[in-house]
Amino acid sequence: MTESEFKKLSNELRSCVNNIPKHWGAVQNDKFDSDLNVFEIYSFEELERMIANLPTKRQMYNRRRWFIRMCSKCDEYLFYVNKNVTPNPNTRSKKYDIVFNGKLYFDVKCSVIPGPLLNDVEKCIADPKNLIKHYYEHQSNGVRHHFQNRLFIVHYYWCDKIALV
Repeated sequence: MTESEFKKLSNELRSCVNNIPKHWGAVQNDKFDSDLNVFEIYSFEELERMIANLPTKRQMYNRRRWFIRMCSKCDEYLFYVNKNVTPNPNTRSKKYDIVFNGKLYFDVKCSVIPGPLLNDVEKCIADPKNLIKHYYEHQSNGVRHHFQNRLFIVHYYWCDKIALV
């Protein structure tokens, strides 16, 4: 991603955030994930065309999934513009997204504060232990189930706060 692509995508995400559901509408699952390949959809307008014929619940799910994927692309860019961070040249790799100092490999995960913890947002930001525990205990058992080093970027975009855990 270039700086101009980053700016364009960032602006698009800001403009469509109010159209993104705050809840998945379903637990993340391989069946709903197979509706479309969010890795090949580059604009909210294109997403809307692709999901137009899906049931409402699946439209909500895929809007949220696409939005989080695009936020993740922005997160990765913000890391690899730093001189000691290198992106994985294989953007489809499931092993890692970025490398710090040529030796620390991380899979960057863009996420949000999960529903059960939304009432304690300030507490989650001040002390993320419960948030980390929640992610560990509720990780996917589907195709996303992996144990590599993960760096979670937690967006709380409904109040303009971001927590790094």
